[in-house]
Formats: sequence, structure tokens, C-alpha cells
Amino acid sequence: MVTCNSCGRQFNWRAHQAGRQFKCMCGAPIVVPAQDPDAADPAAAAQTTKLVTAAAILAMIFVLAGVLLGVQHFAAEASAPEPNEPALPGLDGRVVKLMQQNGSEEVLAWLKENTGRGIVGFYWTRELTAKYAQQWYDHGAKNVLAFGDPFTTRLAIELPDDKSKRRYFFDYANNFRLQFMGVNPSGRLSPQEQQELNERFPPQTEMNQKYVLLDFLPSRPAGNGMQLPF
Repeated sequence: MVTCNSCGRQFNWRAHQAGRQFKCMCGAPIVVPAQDPDAADPAAAAQTTKLVTAAAILAMIFVLAGVLLGVQHFAAEASAPEPNEPALPGLDGRVVKLMQQNGSEEVLAWLKENTGRGIVGFYWTRELTAKYAQQWYDHGAKNVLAFGDPFTTRLAIELPDDKSKRRYFFDYANNFRLQFMGVNPSGRLSPQEQQELNERFPPQTEMNQKYVLLDFLPSRPAGNGMQLPF
């Protein structure tokens, strides 16, 4: 086994890597020795492998348990009603309520601070979340907020002042709403279907509000379409 002197992680020694240097997951450099450190004591090597395997399995169990508990917690939170929302345009009252309940932080900094953070259920990967957030900034967003820790169920986009740029974000939020329902944004709905959709998931329209809100765990049943077309 090759051990990281910084964090203590252990890696299997392989002959073809002898003499090479690589980075541990913690970022520290590791030099692979020319000979297997455990070769002189096969029994000790076997025992070490068993212990490391058992520890890895146990760690994975704890991680999975933590993720499941976190998802259950945020799912319950997302399905709960939003009482006492401030009377503000659009969904601004809900955004303020989320800030009060869970705290808020700029999403790129929020992701960078902790590699375990992300969209609840990882509907979007961390990389995809960062990519989309940067696209929103490129289109004029003033800020993008995540709520809570380690998972956020919603992202709030602070709108630009320019009316033409604001239109992009309303279109984006409503395409997001449609795809969450499993509806193709480029498809056509009958008037009745459109009315039912709007009653279940009202579109976000221009009301001189400050934010649009993307909800990854809507309180009503939704479809599974998640990949946005831009």
C-alpha cells in the first residue's frame, strides 16, 4: 500500500506506477516507491487490504445514509406550504422566506466551499450547476443564490434591470417548469392542457420582481425531464 503523508489515505501499489508521482484526492503529492512496501510481509499486506476494504464499505454506508436523510429532509421541506410569505411581486416573498429560514449564499462560492454541496438529488451535477450559473451571469444576472446546506432545493436568480435581458430569465424559468413536468418546451399544448398546466404550476411573468425561482422539488407531482436546451 502507498500512504498519503497528508491525509492518510492508502492506495494499492502497482509496478507500472513505480517511481511516478501523482496527487492524492486531498491535493498532496504522492511518490510511488520503486518496490511494493508490503512485499516483505504478504500477511500484513493482506490484512491491511481487508481493513481498508472494510473501512471503505463502512464509510460508504454512512455517506449513503447521510444522503438519504438529507434528501428526505429537503423533500419534506419542499412539499410543505410556505406560510407567512412577505407580500412581494412574483416569487420574491418566497425567496425572502427561504433566506430567513435557511440562509442564502452566492451559488458558485457555495459550491466551492464544500465539495459535498449540490442540487438535492443531484438532478444537476455540481459541474452542470456551476456551468448554468455562469451562463446566467453572462446573460446579465446580478446574483444566483443557493439556500441551506449541504443540498439546495431551489436556486434564485436575481434579475437584471434591462427589460430585454429580463425576458431571457422568464423564458428560462418557464422552460424549466415545462421540462420538469415532462413537457417538450417546443411542443404544442391544447388550450385545456395549457390551462391545467398553468393552474398546477403558474408561470413566472414580469411583475417588476427581483427574482425568478427554479424549484427542483415542486410541491406537486412533476415529470422527470431535467436537461434544459440551452
